Amino acid sequence: MAQGDEASVAAELLACEAERRDREPFTDEWPDLDVETGYRIQDANMQKRLARGEGVVGVKLGLTSEAKQRRMGVYAPFVAWLTDDMVMNPGDPVPQHKLIHPRIEPEIVFVMKDRLEGPGVTRESAMAAVGTIAGGAEVIDSRYRNFRFRAGDVIADNASSGAFVILDTTVTPDEIDLLAEKVDVYVDGQLQYCGTGKDVQGHPG
Repeated sequence: MAQGDEASVAAELLACEAERRDREPFTDEWPDLDVETGYRIQDANMQKRLARGEGVVGVKLGLTSEAKQRRMGVYAPFVAWLTDDMVMNPGDPVPQHKLIHPRIEPEIVFVMKDRLEGPGVTRESAMAAVGTIAGGAEVIDSRYRNFRFRAGDVIADNASSGAFVILDTTVTPDEIDLLAEKVDVYVDGQLQYCGTGKDVQGHPG
């Protein structure tokens, strides 16, 4: 991999996804692969996804907890694209045949009613643009071995996107206390993790 070759990194990431193989992070060889470079690679691969027939259906945020931000040394959430090829229906099994080493994260899903565009977006203006809120889950699947990466690596990899599901039940923003909204994660019937909306940047908005 030639240092600084964004096109080669983009092609390698799509090849890893297609072939269900992982690799060491690019920053081992190219330490200057930074956040801005990662986003250029991410966008280049999104254009390839669109060209092969996928459609953009939304965006995701990664790195929304302060603890994980401190660990990565980046103090804002990552943004990545979601396409219709990643959609699962409630009750579908995780598509293991498409993934390398999937993990599941619970999500608060915002379905927008209005376009939201910066600069100058606030929590209040963001929430005013939300139509409905649903529960969901994201199946993340890094192309990096053991989920080891730096900020530029994971952004280039579309923030470890794999698949996602949105539950059918929705509420409007004024019908829910987002700060107190609770999620419990069970594994084989055993409670493993608990959280609330407040854990997401202090407020999911």
